[in-house]
Amino acid sequence: MSAEIAYNPEDILDLKRLTMILRRHWLLIVVPASTLLLLSVIYIGVTPRQYTAQAKLLLDKSMTSAVSDISSKRMGFEDPAIESEVEVLKSRRVIDSVIDTLSLKGYFPAPARGGLSREEIANDLERRLRVSRVEETYILSVRYTSDDPEKAAEIANAFAQAYIDDQLDALSETTERTTFWLQGKVADLRTQMAGAQQALIEYREAYNARAQSGKGKDEDAEDSHHEIGLIEMRNLEQEAQTYRDLYDAFLEKMETINTQQTFPVTETRIITSATPPLGPSHPNPPLIIGAALIFGVSMGIVLAIIWDNFDRSLRRAGQVRNLIGIPFLGFVPKIKTKIKGRKGGRSLAFSSRTFGDAPFHLASQSVDIPLSPTAETVRTLKNEAERKGARVIGIVSTSNTEGKRTIAENLAIYIAASGTKTLLIDGNIREETSETGLCGLGSVLSGDAALSDAIYRNDNLNLAILPGPGPDAGRTLAALTAERIKDIVTESRKEFGTIVMNLPPLMAAADVYSFSEAADAFAVVARWGRTQPNSLNFHLKQNGICGDRILGLILNEADMKKMEKYYGHRTTA
Repeated sequence: MSAEIAYNPEDILDLKRLTMILRRHWLLIVVPASTLLLLSVIYIGVTPRQYTAQAKLLLDKSMTSAVSDISSKRMGFEDPAIESEVEVLKSRRVIDSVIDTLSLKGYFPAPARGGLSREEIANDLERRLRVSRVEETYILSVRYTSDDPEKAAEIANAFAQAYIDDQLDALSETTERTTFWLQGKVADLRTQMAGAQQALIEYREAYNARAQSGKGKDEDAEDSHHEIGLIEMRNLEQEAQTYRDLYDAFLEKMETINTQQTFPVTETRIITSATPPLGPSHPNPPLIIGAALIFGVSMGIVLAIIWDNFDRSLRRAGQVRNLIGIPFLGFVPKIKTKIKGRKGGRSLAFSSRTFGDAPFHLASQSVDIPLSPTAETVRTLKNEAERKGARVIGIVSTSNTEGKRTIAENLAIYIAASGTKTLLIDGNIREETSETGLCGLGSVLSGDAALSDAIYRNDNLNLAILPGPGPDAGRTLAALTAERIKDIVTESRKEFGTIVMNLPPLMAAADVYSFSEAADAFAVVARWGRTQPNSLNFHLKQNGICGDRILGLILNEADMKKMEKYYGHRTTA
């Protein structure tokens, strides 16, 4: 028996295996999806309706170019500048303006009349307001959410208008500061221009006076003084003209600003006014239900995959080969028909020399339904035993719930029906059955009866049975030894061609040891969908059952409909 498997194809989660996982664990998908769907419907039903109205603003710097040309405030609209305008629109200054505007319309009653304080109103407005840039444009989206659609539209428009008013106020302040500065500059230039004109007049008069007084004197000296005087005069004229030009330019700018104050414009304008929304923005039933279904189904699929990977119970032939490392003999389906508390089979009469007649209820699907999966599995087990020359076959399982008694009875009656004289020994001392009270193995072990006298026979079937512990299981256990079982088996070989032993569960290691030395080979029985490979491996090693002594494993109590639907296994039965 190989403990390590280098390659396990079942570890690969391909599309086919994933489909099978989802089919067999569909309930794990339906339950989370249904639960979240129900919760989403309840949430939609109990959540108050919220309505969101939207206004749109366009930032247009060409509207204020006249002021920005002469002002120190440069009004550009790069990305940081637009994000700054978003924050301005959400600022407390704009919120206060909205509160003042809406209070006049009766929106916010005074605290004395049960209303909120101004700070609480401002916090609520800020919480419900959403301002964002529309993609990569110069457009700002102003959205406000309220439980009243009319109120949502009114407040959204109030924020848009308050922002424009704030822009006008900011522009007015800038204009006033610019005008004040220009007035001072114009006054200074006027003084400087007047001083330059006066200096030019005085110099010209002095120049003319020197020219008159210097006539008839040295002509060379006179020409030199005349040349210097003309240069100085031209400098004074140029200075006076410069002050005049500056004065005229600043005076023109000031007149432009004064004209703009009469027609105030801003860099922002409303391009879409908010209107009452036709439907609620929250809760959004299609979005919530769709998200709940997607999340529920996704969670269910993950749970199904996790559950399937954690569920290592034996269900498929590949698991037996890969996880246990022994041959797989076949499936035995669930048996629904019951006869006197036993599933399926026949009620047959047997007799012994010492204890008389007794009825036995034997599972006999292997001979009653020859084309059934049970018959096919039992036939495979018989052939494997003959191939290895095993005359004494022990049927083992981890516990008493795997159904090894059913397999032992089917195998014994099948071999007997094929013409071989067969003995079925019920060595499971710890299991109570309808035949538990019959004297048999217990009487032989305790010395109360000879083996040939304790065996119950049915000559018509070539089948004989040595029942279990008898009425006193404790006495039987005390007398149970490996040597006594060997003696019983050795003596039985003289009369019977095949001996089938229903052994104690592997968990009762001491009991199994007493029988295991007398067996030629073993057939392991596991319950489909219940037996864990790790536990089975442990108990097989603990009892020294391994290697060529194991004929193979049978998966009992298999649900064939699920096998075909969820695992792709096909059966003709």
